[in-house]
Amino acid sequence: MLDSLTFGISTFARRLGHGEAATRNHRGLFFNLGRLSGSVASIWIGSYAAPFRGFQAAPWWAKAALGYDLFGAGIGIAQSSVNIMQGKATWWDILAFLPFLFWAGARVKNLLILSETSESISRASQSSVAYRVQGGVPPKASWERVQVGADGVIDIIPEPGKTKQTKLYITFDDPKRAQVYLRDNRPGGQIVSFEVDSDFVNEVRANAVPQNQVRHNRGAPEISDPSRTTPSVRQELGLAAYESTGYGLPPKWIEKLVEAAKPGTFKIIK
Repeated sequence: MLDSLTFGISTFARRLGHGEAATRNHRGLFFNLGRLSGSVASIWIGSYAAPFRGFQAAPWWAKAALGYDLFGAGIGIAQSSVNIMQGKATWWDILAFLPFLFWAGARVKNLLILSETSESISRASQSSVAYRVQGGVPPKASWERVQVGADGVIDIIPEPGKTKQTKLYITFDDPKRAQVYLRDNRPGGQIVSFEVDSDFVNEVRANAVPQNQVRHNRGAPEISDPSRTTPSVRQELGLAAYESTGYGLPPKWIEKLVEAAKPGTFKIIK
């Protein structure tokens, strides 16, 4: 039993002081039963070890149990390492490394969780801004479809008299385009804006098709036709000849827009 409780140090000390004769009887049923009892006792002591995080506040006996546990693990790892280097290792030598492997695994798991959490926070903090020009004086007017509830949640309503959604035209991350469109096409109207998840905007841009290809790509977002923008306006907006930041979203994409919208970010710019 003492052999296991001292992690083999007692046997080593007896061999060192009295030679091999002192440890010749360290075999057989009773010796192995004693080692088993010592192992159980070691595990029992280790179960009272103080955790690393609460070490400072732990009582002395819990700190001592932790020291005992760490010392035993170190002895076991050292002996197993020697056996491995000498080519005498057995499968039992792997057991000595289990405490370290469990500890390392827990640390890696915590680091992965921290990394995923940081990535989620980073993604959540990345926002784009959606701009919608609506209202105005007929005949140059559009329905005020972008609404906000009392709880700050963004909602897109169908056009009056219709129960289903129709295409919604909206601009992303380009307030100047919205201002120019309001000036030239929606006198008396207003610009409303709200934040949306950047991943959604990237998805729109990746799937959008020009207006002349919409009928061949049913359900895809539509790139607002830049050819309708005069050269002077394109120059004012700093746009290339066939560049646009405005999109027409079909019903499926309107649902995604509502899901991607961030509550409490609705603003009326004008």
